[in-house]
Amino acid sequence: MAAEVVNKVLTETDVQHRLSWPTPHLGQILPPGAREAYFEVVDNCGHLWLFKCKIRNGKYAKPVITGRWRDFARAKGVMRGYKVVIWQHQDGHFSIQVQKPFRLFGKVIEWTEV
Repeated sequence: MAAEVVNKVLTETDVQHRLSWPTPHLGQILPPGAREAYFEVVDNCGHLWLFKCKIRNGKYAKPVITGRWRDFARAKGVMRGYKVVIWQHQDGHFSIQVQKPFRLFGKVIEWTEV
């Protein structure tokens, strides 16, 4: 069984530059005291992507995902308002899924896999 680690509606910055990683889930990627680490995620097509999680320097020292994130976002046609869901499986590996909103009369009624 997999545990959902991230479930986030994407911003323009997430899509164009780096994915902000929720601080409460940082321990699943970074060992204590580390400022960066690489991790692999598998998409719905079985493609392996190498992402880098790092804690930014400066005033806003929150974690972000870089590495191949932008390549992944381009390959999947990710846009602002889409959702990314990342799961961690019992064996430690991660999987990722991109979902786009299906709207009816301007309201999201469901999310469909990209």
